[in-house]
Amino acid sequence: TLTVVGWGTTDVYGKILSDVLMHVDLSYMINLDCELSGGWISGRYYSYTNYISSNMMCAVAPEGETKDACLGDSGGPILLNGGEDDDTGAETDVQAGIVSFGV
Repeated sequence: TLTVVGWGTTDVYGKILSDVLMHVDLSYMINLDCELSGGWISGRYYSYTNYISSNMMCAVAPEGETKDACLGDSGGPILLNGGEDDDTGAETDVQAGIVSFGV
């Protein structure tokens, strides 16, 4: 499990910034699947084709959920969850990346 942490917007139009630190648990998605996906923002479809490079990683919400990183979350951490319940080998969460964008 990956956790994204940030102060980004909490509405679909990117206008309402959170006044509390938010987090969302997401699952890792391999880059090929990520590149073949995309999403809708304000009635416009955005594709990741030819956008995802080998030094990027993708995370996705569980099916049926619409949670994600958003405007204002960029630069925040993506944490790989460690601890007793995970097989990461780490005793605590470790930073696996930096948020760049979300759809």
